[in-house]
Amino acid sequence: MRRVTILFFLVIGAGLVFGQNQKDTKEFSNYSEMREYFGNLYQQKKYSEAAKILENHIDRFPDHLEANAYNLALTYIQLGEHEKGIDVLQYALDRGVWFSIYAFEHEAWTVDMEVTKKEITDAYYKIIDKYPIDKKEIIIGGFSAGGVVALEIAFSNSLPVTGFVVLCPGKPESFNEANIMEAKNRGIRGTILTSEMDPRLSAQEEMVEVFKTAGFQCQFIVTPDIGHWFPDDLDIKIDNAIDHIRCR
Repeated sequence: MRRVTILFFLVIGAGLVFGQNQKDTKEFSNYSEMREYFGNLYQQKKYSEAAKILENHIDRFPDHLEANAYNLALTYIQLGEHEKGIDVLQYALDRGVWFSIYAFEHEAWTVDMEVTKKEITDAYYKIIDKYPIDKKEIIIGGFSAGGVVALEIAFSNSLPVTGFVVLCPGKPESFNEANIMEAKNRGIRGTILTSEMDPRLSAQEEMVEVFKTAGFQCQFIVTPDIGHWFPDDLDIKIDNAIDHIRCR
């Protein structure tokens, strides 16, 4: 997996202090209880209350600092408080947490979907012209915006794919019942991998319900305790997803 270095510019004098000198409004017996409470507030779009929960408890659960800092930064973004978002990420960086730039680029690649699909199609034909590829075993996948594009290609029939494995995707433009039925009739199967605190979880759940109604074979696997990011056992989950696609 490619590693990316990201540089953050410090905001001097921002003065955010997490977990200190703040009055707790809610007590929790463990991290899971706190995470569930925060998640419910976030899903209800009660962003100010959700941010306060993480501000008050971010130091209490150091083993979950990456997820808490990321989710707090996302909550600040929803509130339009971008400098605070940078501050909380820097707070985590100072304590040994590392973030990839791609964790925050949800829409960099899906602005012009037609251009994106053309670029992927061109790459596909270059590969099959140069290498001995089994065209009956083409599986497409991607993370975040890449997952959106992978679903778009699968359901718009832009390439002859047999399945998809996507992580933390949003809903593509081509996602509708007619396209899902056509994909089902072509024998396409898939897997959606996501995380418990992914901001697109509700949209993913909506897609899964449509899949169930249509009888489309799609696994839905939710990893707890993390935000918009990769699970530690991603390689195993991908292997299982490929096995699911091949079980036609």
